[in-house]
Amino acid sequence: MQLEKTYLEDFSKKLEAIGWNQRNPTKLEGFIIMEEFRKKLKELNPDVFGKFDEDEIISKTFDYLQTFDEVAILEAIKYGVTILMKERNSNVPVTLQLIDYKNPNSNSLIYIQEQEFSQGMFTDRPDISLFVNGIPLVIIEGKNPLKFSTETTYYEGLKQIRRYQKEISNLFRFVQFGIGFGNRRPYMATFPCEKIIPPSHYSFWKPKGKEDILDFLEPSNLLDFVHFFNFFARDQKGNRIKILARYMQHSATLKAMDRIRNYLENQSNKKNGLVWHWQGSGKTFTMFFIANRFVHEFSKRTPLVFMTIDRLELQKQFEDVLRSVENRRLGSVKTIENIGELQKTIDTADKEWGMRIVTMQKFRPTELKLKEVDRKEVLFLVDEAHRSQYGDLASTMRNVFNKGMFFGFTGTPVFRNERNTFNEFSYLPEEIFLDVYFISRSQEDGFTIPLTYRQVEDTKVNIILGEDEIKTIIEGFEDNPDGVEKLLSGDLARDVNHKLRKKINQTRVFLESEKRIAEMVKYLAKTTNSGKTRLEEDTENFRFKAMIVATNRKACAIYKQEMDKVFGPDFSQVVMSYPRDKDNDLIHSEKCRVMKEWDKDTGDANKKIVETFLKRENPKVLIVTDMLLTGFDAPILKVMYLDKPMFYHKLLQAVARVNRPHEGKGRGLIVDSVGLLQHIHKTLGTYGYLADGQDEKVKKELEGLLSSSGDELKKFKDNLILLKEN
Repeated sequence: MQLEKTYLEDFSKKLEAIGWNQRNPTKLEGFIIMEEFRKKLKELNPDVFGKFDEDEIISKTFDYLQTFDEVAILEAIKYGVTILMKERNSNVPVTLQLIDYKNPNSNSLIYIQEQEFSQGMFTDRPDISLFVNGIPLVIIEGKNPLKFSTETTYYEGLKQIRRYQKEISNLFRFVQFGIGFGNRRPYMATFPCEKIIPPSHYSFWKPKGKEDILDFLEPSNLLDFVHFFNFFARDQKGNRIKILARYMQHSATLKAMDRIRNYLENQSNKKNGLVWHWQGSGKTFTMFFIANRFVHEFSKRTPLVFMTIDRLELQKQFEDVLRSVENRRLGSVKTIENIGELQKTIDTADKEWGMRIVTMQKFRPTELKLKEVDRKEVLFLVDEAHRSQYGDLASTMRNVFNKGMFFGFTGTPVFRNERNTFNEFSYLPEEIFLDVYFISRSQEDGFTIPLTYRQVEDTKVNIILGEDEIKTIIEGFEDNPDGVEKLLSGDLARDVNHKLRKKINQTRVFLESEKRIAEMVKYLAKTTNSGKTRLEEDTENFRFKAMIVATNRKACAIYKQEMDKVFGPDFSQVVMSYPRDKDNDLIHSEKCRVMKEWDKDTGDANKKIVETFLKRENPKVLIVTDMLLTGFDAPILKVMYLDKPMFYHKLLQAVARVNRPHEGKGRGLIVDSVGLLQHIHKTLGTYGYLADGQDEKVKKELEGLLSSSGDELKKFKDNLILLKEN
């Protein structure tokens, strides 16, 4: 106990060094230090106190904080408390600020060791409590790492805070963060709880790549975080959750806002930026944090934000995120449903404000009456910026909003001559990206997990493509990626030369062969030395789930047919878009089955299949070719059977579907049945080099991303030598 006390005393001195003042345990009223609360309320709101009765103001403000729930209290902490005061025989609303965010150090900043909090039969004394203007905002629970043999002493502190959340739940209507203090010092969201829940969601603060919780607790940083990076929301089940920014989201937001301010205040002409964050790091919320702050900070200039996406499934994702956030200052959030609505927004852009969700496909130059919008306060946040920013649609968007600001978000930028994400959003050569967060940091922080790679061995029917075929596809992909993808999908591609078209068509026929796909399904059903099927073993007895990525729609239909024969009809389902025309009997038959079993609208059917996959035991396997390879966040997904040639950004996006953390899921698994092993390092190496700029770091990134089983590990490491040669 003495060791732990000494440890906390040392931390207390560090708190004092960054601006916190110690106070002995004191009497509280409704969890608030009343004399500090009264004093600072008067200082922050002199006009209100000069006009109305002091005791009545204090009483009504205090009653508000004792009456309402944690969402209303967070709103009050951020934006002030609005009460009714009598003036000339009528009630008038007045708003009182609780915290001075512009001058953080002018607030009352108090820390107390072992302050007593009571509720009902429970009395708890957290190690350290932080109060701002008398209001408790942070609870710190420390464990001396010298006292425990475990490497996660901080987790014991987090667990104790979770216990406090249940026992003295009313305190956590005010407390925004809990910090576990031990060998490491994570922060987590806090809120009132009816039961003790394990601390599964917590983060480590790394402002400069190294953990530093004191930087988080520095008053200006802490209050800025409370104000702009801390929200209540509803999850998919309607349960209330708390959203806190991760450090890389915080960093990107601050950098973006610096650029926005400098541009709008005529300090700089730079108005674009590329945020390059690895898949799974939370880009959607990073975009939300930037949009929310921009709308709040420039509210007097009617700020307008376009959340720009290029797929309907991403539109729903953004709608769900923005509309789930419980924040009355968010502004109007609308989805632009058609080109007519976009035209109206353009025509009235000088008066529009708030957030708009729009797909790139609506910026059709032939269907819009184009006029230049003469406003600077328009912010475009472009999701998956590597995909849709190179043609007429993007040009139309930028020409109409010529003075607007454009920030791209991607985990996999494109850098071919005709399609170069850096050219569109960066300021080359001095600035490649505004902010970067690449693979190794994401894995180190636990936001994504490493991947293990396995190649399918030869069976009775040759499954793996030969070196010549892969070389042909890669060369074709580099010259004409869209054309090659069309050919592999079975579509026409007249802009591909005859020789290449012939070779790739031969490859497509091989990959979609019924005999070959039947052999692949047998591979999945084969009993291993453990006595389980390979699919069962890969998914850890179906504790997790799997995805098959087929070459095209026809191959998807064949996979479903063969999987049904071996595993039964409920075991797997296909998620893909369907052509209107009956161009293939197998595809048409699958479409009819889906419409009969799931929904007459195939789009709605796909949504229902995905929802069932996420929430129920079956299906255990999804069969896809293009859908769900971007933006699909499913921690339950562990295994990807990759049976489609993919390269560069598309390859990285696809394999990242299995990198989401889940309890008990140590690694994701990529099973390659095409033969891409020796080519994966080129893709990863190039991205690693651009992110880090040094060969040694590239190698470290690569070896950290993929580990191969058996002899493949040696082959993979040998291939790294080719980095400098290529």
